This record gives sequence, structure tokens and C-alpha cells, in this order.
Amino acid sequence: MNDLDIGFDLVKWSNYRELNEDEHDKIIGKQFYIYFLIDNPHVYHDVEESEDIPSMSDTYFTFFVFDEKELIEAKKYVRNEFDKILSN
Repeated sequence: MNDLDIGFDLVKWSNYRELNEDEHDKIIGKQFYIYFLIDNPHVYHDVEESEDIPSMSDTYFTFFVFDEKELIEAKKYVRNEFDKILSN
């Protein structure tokens, strides 16, 4: 899987406004949502590799922050990245 779990809405989580289909496509065309967390300097992550299906590997990420300030900054980072992509 190359993205976040189904049911987790990064747009809502980051308190960004609702995206229309074209805006969503523009963001996804630039990068998968998961990379907004992997590349986020305010979010930490653990990585676990698994081979549930022979000769196929999966990578599982657990994302976390240590305090409320980092959480606020992490969400702000995501919103700013969305703005950069949509303004181009």
C-alpha cells in the first residue's frame, strides 16, 4: 500500500478546508498523502516490514508526536504543503 489507511482523512485531520475533486487530484498527482507525514519535520514514525504474502513485502508506519505543540505544527505543515501545491 502506498498511502494512509482507508478511513483516515489527512485533509480533515490537518483542519484544511474541503477539497474539490480537481484539487484532490492535483495533490495526489504531486505525492501520496502518506508522504506529508513521512516528510513532516514535526511527526516521528516507526517502520515495520512484513511479508504477509510470499515474495511481496509491506511496510507499515506508525506516526506520532510528543506533545500538543508538535501536533499543531504538524497540521500546519500539512496545510502549508497543500497550499504550495494548489497555488502552482
